[in-house]
Amino acid sequence: MKSFLLAFLFCISFFTSSAQDFEGRIFLISNSLYDTLYYSYTVKGHNIKIDEFNRYKKLTKSLIINTETQSIIAINPAKKLYTKLPPIETIEQPDEQGFDVVKTTNFKEINGYKCNLWRVRNKELNTDVTYWVATDKFRFFDDLLHTLHSHEKYLSFFLKLPEVEGALPMVSIERTMLREEKNSFTVIDIDNIKIKDSQFQIPHDYKYFNAKY
Repeated sequence: MKSFLLAFLFCISFFTSSAQDFEGRIFLISNSLYDTLYYSYTVKGHNIKIDEFNRYKKLTKSLIINTETQSIIAINPAKKLYTKLPPIETIEQPDEQGFDVVKTTNFKEINGYKCNLWRVRNKELNTDVTYWVATDKFRFFDDLLHTLHSHEKYLSFFLKLPEVEGALPMVSIERTMLREEKNSFTVIDIDNIKIKDSQFQIPHDYKYFNAKY
């Protein structure tokens, strides 16, 4: 009876820990025809901070996002200003029939995760996006996309995948239908670490800027 109880408690502990969402930092690099940018995603629960760095790895702007309240705060570190962004309207998606979504049998290991190759194409939009997708505890990413309602095709196309819960694209490559590369996003490092709540607080010496939209 005792051994059964211990095994039962172990199973509960295992499934509880497995259900936990990702907490830590994810580092990405973005390459386009015109520029190279770096990003850092700091994630804890419903809170996400996105830091953008220029090609010289200098911090240029930040977003503090809460996917539960759908709030977004934009920060300008150079001027030490911040503002609250209005709710972002949902972007109208093209007809679902225009999309061709294919999960290939190809896979490879990236950053320690097994990643499957997906392709999402839309001829009308002249866009073909390739994703190497890891599925784990990255539920924050799906919540983030629904909060941002991004018009960026490499993000909006990702929502066409039927298996996005807990998924994260380790590599995203956007091309035209003629296979001309437009831009790419690559996860270069993932740190599973505990994040302090202070990471999502605005520095005390920053001033509020009442932007008019």
